[in-house]
Amino acid sequence: MSKVNGIQSGEIIGDRYCILYELGRGRWSQTYLVREREGKCERGVLKLFTPVLPGGEAAAKATVRFENAARKLSRLQHPQLSKLKHFFPTSFRDRKSWCCVYECVEGLNYQEFLQLRWQHGRRFKEEEVIELLRQSLPILVYLHQKGMIHGDLALENIMQRQADKQTVFIDFGAFKQLVAILNPSDKKKRFYGGMAGYDAPERLRAGTAGPQSDLYALGAIAIALLSAREPQQLRNPESFSWDWSQIPASADFQEILQRMLAPESSDRFSDAGTTLEAVRALLWEPQSEAEPIALTQATVAEPIALTQATVAEPIALTQETVAPEIHVPPPSLVPSSLSEESEVPRTDSETDKSIEESLASALFSIEKPKSEPSSEVVSTVGSHKSRSRSVTTSRQVVRFQRSRVLVNLALVCAYSLGSGTAGWWASRLWIDRNAQLLASEGEGRVSQSKALNFLPADDPEPEPEASLPEAERERKLALRDRRLRSGLNYEFFTQLTNEFFWDTYPSQTGKTPSLAPEDSVWRERWDTIGTDAIARLEFLSLSARQRLGRYNTEERDSIVRAAASFKLSEKALFDVAEMLLAYHFPEIAGQTPQSSALLQIERATIADFLRSLRSQQSSAPITLAANEAESPSGTLQPGEVKVFFLQLEAGQTVSAILDADLSVSFAVYHPNGDRLLENSKLRSWSGRASENGIYTCILVSQSPVANAYNLSLTATASN
Repeated sequence: MSKVNGIQSGEIIGDRYCILYELGRGRWSQTYLVREREGKCERGVLKLFTPVLPGGEAAAKATVRFENAARKLSRLQHPQLSKLKHFFPTSFRDRKSWCCVYECVEGLNYQEFLQLRWQHGRRFKEEEVIELLRQSLPILVYLHQKGMIHGDLALENIMQRQADKQTVFIDFGAFKQLVAILNPSDKKKRFYGGMAGYDAPERLRAGTAGPQSDLYALGAIAIALLSAREPQQLRNPESFSWDWSQIPASADFQEILQRMLAPESSDRFSDAGTTLEAVRALLWEPQSEAEPIALTQATVAEPIALTQATVAEPIALTQETVAPEIHVPPPSLVPSSLSEESEVPRTDSETDKSIEESLASALFSIEKPKSEPSSEVVSTVGSHKSRSRSVTTSRQVVRFQRSRVLVNLALVCAYSLGSGTAGWWASRLWIDRNAQLLASEGEGRVSQSKALNFLPADDPEPEPEASLPEAERERKLALRDRRLRSGLNYEFFTQLTNEFFWDTYPSQTGKTPSLAPEDSVWRERWDTIGTDAIARLEFLSLSARQRLGRYNTEERDSIVRAAASFKLSEKALFDVAEMLLAYHFPEIAGQTPQSSALLQIERATIADFLRSLRSQQSSAPITLAANEAESPSGTLQPGEVKVFFLQLEAGQTVSAILDADLSVSFAVYHPNGDRLLENSKLRSWSGRASENGIYTCILVSQSPVANAYNLSLTATASN
């Protein structure tokens, strides 16, 4: 059974909640940021559960159990638990589903904190980890006294709330357990809930969990923070013993952790309260609350020695993991290994070299950078007024993630070799080399699959003004954090947000909100538009987003040559870019991008499109001989593009009939670049080839949901 497709921004769920954007998804669940349509219009986090229900009486019992669990969770009242505000059944894509809406906790989770720390060569200090336990254990005391367990503790599910710097638990495992029960045919889960490395031995062995299982998971979280490595990298999978030599902790703290992480639950602390007493003893703290340690961006921590000896293998998120909206390395945090210098394809052809260089110039040249890159890495998680610097040991490298604009390329015939093949080969060479160039700038190359993402070396965004209200300062810091995670540079982000802000509020055109109290509403609206702008650029790959503001938007010739190397005309290339922009930015549909910010986005879209063509080049060609027919079919995801090339001889007749939803745009192009099917909503085209060459059929999905398609292609011999 395939996963349910996601919800588009702006859709209404339960007649009450407006979807803002997706936060993440698991195998049978999806998570969205939503806003209430009425009242205070507060934001919340909506989890949509879409299990495959058993039939008959079993389904009714499962429904009752699910609703009872939700009702029980909604009664929890603790200031450090994300409150379940509302739950209700719904029908989603013709499937019985449930929605649970939690309060929105503003802040970062500890997975994100740890990633930010590592990226700047720092780790958590022991006292910070002890403080996290001191804040977390009272929450477990409360839950266990209520006869409940969390069941899914991991770095991703513990947050620090921005408003008061308190630790908050989110994402209970109870629902995962019930969703798994609702899917008895799903064999992919050995036990219910839990995350790799954080699950207690009894859970792995028998699928059972109790209060001591939560203590075990919390101990594993402490290990991850201290070592900057995922717990399973330090745990023997058979004996469940730990490699304490790799865990920097004092003897007293290690003794507590060893007891929390004992393989047998009976050897652990008897309860969370007893564990809390032991932790408080480390702090010489009386039995009262203490001020929390704020893990702000200015927190100073011990440096990590980034040597190859510290390198650890990355882990994969489990399918149930709802990944945070962050584009930084996977949870292992440190690179699996630094490879030998990657091999770069070479060619003796001066033609190939000139094509390659012109393409690099067209798409990826930097437009008059304001300053040369610094040889130092400036920590963006520190105050901009007092930055901490550390000399880089190697050039920053960037992972090329697979483009979210999926392009599947099918060659509908075997076209002739010769100059066409040379063009494809030159393009492959250029993209390979340019990927190396962008990833390493010629030094310290690593393989693309193992490259890391680093935050900008010297981000120019200033700290929020001290005169602003604290809540507004926190909001602006959260916006900055999200921008940094998305890879957008500050100048481009400001320019784009201003353009959207002025389009939305024409009376403010040319103005930026001042610091005056009377402009607070405009500052909030600007921040809201900025947040939405970041979300709307998620369709671009990370590497494309990181270069926004630096694409060469003036030179078209080299871009056209890049497309030609794929047998794609200039008209077809820019039509695809226009259709994709219209899908992601419907307010400019039918318009040619005029603003510099939108032109940058157009170039980024083209760059991703060309990379996607390259990544799919190895697809088996489909040969369409005279008097034969082919019917390629499949499913188009939202924003997906499919390109088909058909080689025809002069005089040959061809017909193309598309069976697909009207939200799928359809275009056919002559070898000279002319568009043969002007109306993209028409579903068929037929004609006689006026010359030998490659005719192109392009499908672009502009639907928020997946759509099936079938393209019938027939050709008859020339007379």
